[in-house]
Amino acid sequence: MPETVEVKRRIGAGARTREKIPVVAQWLKEWLNGKPDLAPKTRASYEGHIRNHLVPHLGPTRLDKLTSWQVEEMFAAIEENNQRILECRESDNAKVRDSVKGQRVISLSTKHRIRATLRSAFSEAVRRPDLPVAVMSAQQAVGVDTGAGASVADRRGGAGGGDGVDTSADHHLPDPRRQVPVVVPDVPPHRRQGAPAR
Repeated sequence: MPETVEVKRRIGAGARTREKIPVVAQWLKEWLNGKPDLAPKTRASYEGHIRNHLVPHLGPTRLDKLTSWQVEEMFAAIEENNQRILECRESDNAKVRDSVKGQRVISLSTKHRIRATLRSAFSEAVRRPDLPVAVMSAQQAVGVDTGAGASVADRRGGAGGGDGVDTSADHHLPDPRRQVPVVVPDVPPHRRQGAPAR
C-alpha cells in the first residue's frame, strides 16, 4: 500500500489513484493499448511476448506482488520447453518428432526481448500517477531502475552493460525459498515533489 503522505500528495495534485492494483495480464493489455503509434512489427512482437510468455506465466500476479524469482521461473520454464522440443526433434519415433513440428526454440535474444517488454511495461506503471506507489516495490523484479541506484539485475552482476538485462538469469533458476530483497526508496527522484518534469 502507498504511504499516506504519497496518497495525500497525489490527491492534492489531482491524481486519482486506483482502488485495485491490476494484475500483470490486465496491466500489459492496458499498456499495449496505450501505445497506438507502435510500428506494426513492434506491436506484433510485444503481442507475441505477452500472449505466449508473460500472461501464461505471470498474468494472475498483482503488479506489486511480482518477484524476481517468478520472472526467473518463467525463463526456466521457457528453457525446459526448449529442451523438450530439441529432445523430441532427435527422437527415433516419428510421432514424437511430429508432436513438436512447427514449434520453435526460444533463443537467448528473444528471451532478452521478452524481458525488455516486461521492463518497458513496468517502467510505464511506475510513471503512472493513478497506480499506487506499491507498484514500485515490484519494479526491480523485472530490472527497472528507479534512478536511485543499480537495478536488481545489475547488482547481481548480470551482463548487459547496466541496461538491467541479466543474461545469467537465462541459465539458472534461483531458489524460490530465498526471496531477493527489493530495495526501493520511498519515492524515486523523478516523482518527488518539486522535482523537474521528465
